Amino acid sequence: MAAERMKKVAGLLNCPVCYEVYKRPKYLPCYHSYCEGCMEKLQRGSNIICPECRETSEVPVGGVKELPNNFFINRLLDEVDLKRKVEGDDEAKCDMCVDEGKAVSLCLDCITFLCEHCHEFHKKMKGNQNHNITELVELQSKKKQIDVRPKAKSMLCPDHDLEMNFFCETCDQLVCHYCTTNEHNGHVHNSVKKMANKHRKEMEKMIELVEEMINKLFTSRQKGRKLHHRPVKLINRLTCIMMNYTDNYNNKEKRRAKEQLEQISFIEAQLLSVNELNDVVKNGSDQEALFIKKQFNVKRLTISYSKLETELVELPSMKFVPSKNYIESFPQFGQYMKTES
Repeated sequence: MAAERMKKVAGLLNCPVCYEVYKRPKYLPCYHSYCEGCMEKLQRGSNIICPECRETSEVPVGGVKELPNNFFINRLLDEVDLKRKVEGDDEAKCDMCVDEGKAVSLCLDCITFLCEHCHEFHKKMKGNQNHNITELVELQSKKKQIDVRPKAKSMLCPDHDLEMNFFCETCDQLVCHYCTTNEHNGHVHNSVKKMANKHRKEMEKMIELVEEMINKLFTSRQKGRKLHHRPVKLINRLTCIMMNYTDNYNNKEKRRAKEQLEQISFIEAQLLSVNELNDVVKNGSDQEALFIKKQFNVKRLTISYSKLETELVELPSMKFVPSKNYIESFPQFGQYMKTES
């Protein structure tokens, strides 16, 4: 299971713009993520056009750096880094002491690397007696196959540098204790744990709706590829006039079909980006789940989906039918008629 997960994780760590491992990944309002530096290159004036879904997003006053961090990708990067240290590909340093000595063990409860000195000290601390501390040599020898993941880092308030343990429902955002008594005084707020239990259920229902829409669009797109690649048989005896008529008609229908498929792909790309947040909702920390709630603008996507024409344009097949009145005198003439699919 751990190997399968790491294979899946590896496919999520490269920026779609620079194709390198993400550096300071940021979210756009359309839910797609890119390196902070890549977004700065994409910026045109005060806007960024998403390379994947083509949606235009306004850059905050403070610049790209003010866009929300993609903490989910950051945690995946931490997970890969942790795995490399556990397996011995990278050297692990002690997380407890200032000297950062060579780690000899890993506390699987704290997800903390320990040197020889800190290993003994950690075991003697109150509350740590039952912790599972495993030597790295044992892990690296593959005697223990353990799915080790880093713990979610606490999210700190950007204004007061305190842990954001509360969620303000009035403003739909995470806040710290100081915020609840000042800027958010009088608002409806509660602990992160209580609010996460409530809103996770709401977001899971939204994801189910998104998955249903994605499946329908995927079916439409697959059907569209078959319909719009159907060959049109040309009759050798057509005159230039009839050939031009056919080309004009076919080109008009093809343009209409192409525009329809582009609209479907546009909405589908946005729906897929929402669906990628599913792992955060299910497996992320309470803070992480609530942090992305504000970005879960499924209502906007649902409205766009409802306006979308999912019944695809069918390009008709054509056949040549000779005209009875002119078949003897002008056998090359006739008329074009649509045929049933």
